[in-house]
Amino acid sequence: MVFSSIRGLSDCKIVHVLGSNVFYPVVLPKNASFLEEYDKVIIELENYGGSLLSDLDELYKKPDASLAMSITKEEEAYIDSLDSLTVFLGSKEYADYEKGTLSENASMLNDYFSSCGVQVKFVQADTMSDLNERFASGEIDIIPGFSRDYAWAKEHHAYLSFPLLSNVEYLVRKWGNSSMKRIALVKGTYLDSYYAKREDVEIVSCMTIAECLDAIKDGKADYTYVAEWYGNNYASMNRFSSLLFTVVQVPFSTQSCFAVSDKQSPLLVAVINRLIASPPFAPDSGMPVAGMQNLTLKKFICQNPGIFIALLVALIALVVISIILFLFMSYKSRKNEELRKANGVKAEFYANMSHEMRTPLNIIMGLLALDKNEKLPVSVTADMQKMESAASHLLGLVNDILDSSDLDKRKFTLCDVPCVIGEVLGEVEQFMSVPAKEKDITILYTHDDTASVMADPLRIRQLVVNLISNALKFSKGRTVVRVTSLLKDDDDRYTWYLSVADKGYGISGEMQENMFLLFVRGAYDYLPSSGLGLSIVKGIVDAYGGKVEVESQVGKGSTFFVSIPFKKTPRSSEEQVLSEYGVLQGKTVLVAEDNPVNAEVLKRILGKISVSVVLAVNGREALDIFSSATPGTFFCVLMDIRMPVMDGIESAKAIRLSSHPDAMVIPIIAISANASEQDRTLSLEAGMNAHLAKPVIPRMLFDTLAGLIDQSSSVM
Repeated sequence: MVFSSIRGLSDCKIVHVLGSNVFYPVVLPKNASFLEEYDKVIIELENYGGSLLSDLDELYKKPDASLAMSITKEEEAYIDSLDSLTVFLGSKEYADYEKGTLSENASMLNDYFSSCGVQVKFVQADTMSDLNERFASGEIDIIPGFSRDYAWAKEHHAYLSFPLLSNVEYLVRKWGNSSMKRIALVKGTYLDSYYAKREDVEIVSCMTIAECLDAIKDGKADYTYVAEWYGNNYASMNRFSSLLFTVVQVPFSTQSCFAVSDKQSPLLVAVINRLIASPPFAPDSGMPVAGMQNLTLKKFICQNPGIFIALLVALIALVVISIILFLFMSYKSRKNEELRKANGVKAEFYANMSHEMRTPLNIIMGLLALDKNEKLPVSVTADMQKMESAASHLLGLVNDILDSSDLDKRKFTLCDVPCVIGEVLGEVEQFMSVPAKEKDITILYTHDDTASVMADPLRIRQLVVNLISNALKFSKGRTVVRVTSLLKDDDDRYTWYLSVADKGYGISGEMQENMFLLFVRGAYDYLPSSGLGLSIVKGIVDAYGGKVEVESQVGKGSTFFVSIPFKKTPRSSEEQVLSEYGVLQGKTVLVAEDNPVNAEVLKRILGKISVSVVLAVNGREALDIFSSATPGTFFCVLMDIRMPVMDGIESAKAIRLSSHPDAMVIPIIAISANASEQDRTLSLEAGMNAHLAKPVIPRMLFDTLAGLIDQSSSVM
């Protein structure tokens, strides 16, 4: 049965909408078999009909200004009977709604029904299943921007409105993966039913879109399709940074509409259809402007002298303001240019200092790391451990002083490796014994942390040293500083609790509000202090997502409390750690390094995992060796940046532009004492794959090289 209205048809169901003139094909409940056949035809048209439905809409569905919400008496009575409507919003739309912004579709519903005295409530759902259940129960009345999914509408007893504008679809894949054999889909959706008919595709069923993206990221699926309003949200998350979002033409209709729960009257669909078809909501609908065809400037001035004068004054004011803004922007531009020049000098100074200080540190720490496993006298081994601890701490100070931009932005780079907190505290105990003895202060350590965690030993050592240094600095002699460490097992992770208590000068309440800011020294500015210690502590704790608090009274001392969550990791021997990198054995690496000692350190480090090294003393020699080598000779290139003849940046660019078959595929890794964010950016822009700062941490280098193996395997 076909009707142009749904009045008085409460025992019938809408199955499809034809055109914009509010026609509804309906069937009686006893004709269920016809309804099933009709649904099949609609689905087939949507799946395989190309642009048939959109062509019919374009040909016959013309917006009519006469439909400007001239609703029937039955529809008006139904609206009057409503108290409220519950409308679903996606996570991004709901976040915008909480900030006071509504999407166009949601705003359309809110504006109209609110003007009719109906309260519009906006809600969100945790998962697709949650949305389906709440929609089926009538808890949610309307889903705006829903795909025209007839299979879903039939299963969940929903009414679908006129189609809105088509959504953009994203094809989501993992970088480097071109396979299209396994598709991740939310179970029970239109796409799920569509691809169920395809024998050439394996469906990986998920409960949410996020689960679909996780399946692709974890290699359980190859790709999926995501609508624009979801895709824009997920593409901006760091969690899915390894995925590639590409706009594509999809082989199925993605036109969206309003889905209305059948717990509501079909009259609600009729009202929403009128809203869609009425200006200004209808796409491409014209808004006629009358009475302006013969209006000239002279007539306008004569008829509206007051408005003309106001416009003239506004125009003059606009010109004056524009001149003032132009002069101000010119002045500001000159100042910015001066500031840029000053920052350039500062950046060059930091770059030079970084290179000059990190280069010898790289040699010291590299040789210590290589020799600590040699059979040496116990006293020598103990001294080397102390030297390595001191060198690591010095490296942390160099990093924080030179990377001033990171300090300003409170960004701390973490290099988590398996470590034992108790061992780190043991190093700190030895390291801090000298300054404590000089001030006649006793440090009492309480810790029994033998479990292995994933943490950055350098940052943990830096955190504890700064807190103890702070306690020593603001304490008088012949007193005690207590350091207590506890590692609590929380099933899937460890939580580290640290307290450092002193009986020093104490901190006032006013000072406590600002003590974690940069260069704040407090009331005791006559004591030697850089004002960086507590700011560094706060930055490290924040980087791990932990907390730092203080309890203090002036004249009685202070106690700092730190809590940080760490991931668990099993402890392993040096041989076991190195055996993890068996995939690298037998590979050959081209190393471009002008410093002979640095080159020797790199060669010995890579030799630990049976990786061969070919040395080049500058960028030009590295280019020549690579260009003359047969394809596949080198697994990757380790490139220093500052070298004579040709630097690493120019050498990397030249390698990428060369005619060698491996030019565009061989990984190039920068290994340099230039360690700022700007240096990393320059390396990546030159065509390099990664940037590692000196001193080279062996495990970080091994992880980077092993990661290149994993990437090449995933691409193949």
